Amino acid sequence: MNRKQNVLVTGGLGQVGRFVTRRLSESGFSPVIFDNLADGGQDALIHGERLVVGELADLVLVDHALSHYKIDAVMHLAGFTSGDDSLGRPLACYRQNLQNTLTLLQLCVAHDVRSFVYASSAACSEPQLSPFASSKRMGEQVLSDCAHAYGMRYVALRNFSIAGAKPEGLIDAACAAATHERDGLAIYGDDFPTEDGTAIRDYLRVEDVASAYVLALEHLARGGSSLVADCGSGVGTSVADVIAAVKAQSRRSFSVARGGRRTGDPAAQIADASLIRECFGWRPRFDGLDEVIAATLAQREAVRRLKRTAPRLAASVLVPRPLATPPQVVRRIAAVKGAYSP
Repeated sequence: MNRKQNVLVTGGLGQVGRFVTRRLSESGFSPVIFDNLADGGQDALIHGERLVVGELADLVLVDHALSHYKIDAVMHLAGFTSGDDSLGRPLACYRQNLQNTLTLLQLCVAHDVRSFVYASSAACSEPQLSPFASSKRMGEQVLSDCAHAYGMRYVALRNFSIAGAKPEGLIDAACAAATHERDGLAIYGDDFPTEDGTAIRDYLRVEDVASAYVLALEHLARGGSSLVADCGSGVGTSVADVIAAVKAQSRRSFSVARGGRRTGDPAAQIADASLIRECFGWRPRFDGLDEVIAATLAQREAVRRLKRTAPRLAASVLVPRPLATPPQVVRRIAAVKGAYSP
């Protein structure tokens, strides 16, 4: 790359976003984080990354961030992330995942930002789509249409099961149960058409997910073409086998409650990792379930030590909201809002 790129990272302090942000900084990019701090995370910024605190629905603030920092590319990680919750809150899901994506893309076009990396989901490929999966699938379609109409290039990465980021994820929950940070865990469904009756999933450490996102951005920076790719290991493991492996590695037992299947849960969900391997040269650092579990157990111990001993890190630069809205910004925002008016 010829120069350091300014990258707007929406959700850059989220459970996955904070790892992506750090990897961007360490890879020579200059990230500007746009986040509402719903997951906290300010003390995860150790390289002086710039931080804009706000909501993506605040179009003036998004416009200001794009123009003030002369953004070259956008990495869109923010949004509604729960398929289960989306069943009861479809409007909130579509507002966050679809409407916010539409307005962000329209502002990108207005500011001539033509490189876009999008956090999608493995759920997009399932025959029965939740509102969450539908919203992500629609986002992919909008990106495809923008690429055709405006010359935008994009990479949409479909995330699978991520370890080390979300406490509700199976490996994280099992490791927490093994270290007595929670009282056991529950699994949902033991009557799937699999060898042991539990669902099969594809597990990847969050650091390897972050690496894939940065490689996707580098792919676009080199002039690479748009693509949609799975972001997973390509290996499936049953829920029962994951629990057994955590118990074996930690040498501790814990209770496991069994519940019924959740609506729309597929029996198996395994990535085809060939595209990110071939196009990006991506390889997982934590290769195999045992390495993923060992890293997650070590991570939990490191976090416990840090909470006991570490001082609070200095805050990064906070980007202030503009005091006045220039006329040209008013016109851009009016154009964006007008796109949704009858």
